[in-house]
Amino acid sequence: MEDNKKKRWYQRIPLWIRIVICVLLAVVIALALYVNSLLDSVTTDFETTNTARGEEIFEGDSDLTSEDSAIEASEIAFEETPEPTEKVVGVVNLLLVGIEALFEDDDSQGRTDSVMIVTLNFDKGTMGVTSLMRDMYVPIPGYLDNRLNASFGMGGIPLLRQTVEQDFGVMLDGVVTVNFSGFQDIIDSMGGIEITLTEDEAYYLNHTNYISKRKNRNVVPGTQILNGNQALGYMRIRYVETADGTRDDFGRTQRQRTLMTAVFDRFKNQSATDLIQTATTMMKYIKTDLSKTEILQYVSDFASIRVDELQTNRLPVNGSFSDETVERNGVKMRVMVPNLLTNARALHDFIYGADPEELRQNYPFGHLDAE
Repeated sequence: MEDNKKKRWYQRIPLWIRIVICVLLAVVIALALYVNSLLDSVTTDFETTNTARGEEIFEGDSDLTSEDSAIEASEIAFEETPEPTEKVVGVVNLLLVGIEALFEDDDSQGRTDSVMIVTLNFDKGTMGVTSLMRDMYVPIPGYLDNRLNASFGMGGIPLLRQTVEQDFGVMLDGVVTVNFSGFQDIIDSMGGIEITLTEDEAYYLNHTNYISKRKNRNVVPGTQILNGNQALGYMRIRYVETADGTRDDFGRTQRQRTLMTAVFDRFKNQSATDLIQTATTMMKYIKTDLSKTEILQYVSDFASIRVDELQTNRLPVNGSFSDETVERNGVKMRVMVPNLLTNARALHDFIYGADPEELRQNYPFGHLDAE
């Protein structure tokens, strides 16, 4: 009798509704399988990478001569920094690494062109990106002191990650890498990105190989949509001042943050479903050690907190480093020697966004103003 009632109830549902339900279920299952296959194809643990040389690297600047004064590398001493902070619930720190040449073939070495820490603070509803200047002269675990980006050349992603964690006392939850080709494809998949160029930037991009394809050397001063090839050129400019007068590697990292902000603005109002679809599109252009579950969870959480603005930061912070020329075995290079403790404190302040008393009690570095 009860079975008959259930049957009659089911039969009372119009046929068209049953068909729609079946179609929707099929679409959901197909989408889940598609996402799963994309994530399966991209995830790697980085531990078996063969991009690292394994030996010491000390690459000098070719324009420096014997006449240029320099400090012996062995004379530079760094203060000891505390152990990296334990995992803080509600805060996710991801190392985002842009690499000049990667995944092309088994012998491809590549160099780090950009190193950033992307922070999602779900408790406070904030998102931030910190540029790490590649010419910082820092301690590298198991090797002599060197530029930050040399750690990748000597030990690949695992050593770069270990160096960042050790020198700046922050625990990283994962690593995402993208090469130049992948970066251009990501921007093109978005339909380009809106960037404002100065007159000098536009002229430089149109008259150098920073935009590698000649057909794309047609940018103009002002706000416009750059394709992937043009955006890559813009992000790498070093020898032209930004609109506020910043140049060299400071200007280059500032442009990287400008581009990251433009990307963020494109996606900040997307729904969780749209963000997941966007993320799956980008998966084929990157490598990461994040699990499928973590990727989907972070995307979903990001959509739920509705961040309105991307906060930006740079290490070393102003007033926390000295410009030096260091020499080792007759080889000289220009570097920035940071005060590690000051920069670690600044990074923790930026990431956790707590008041001085809370930082003093809960985090090993304390607040910049809490000595």
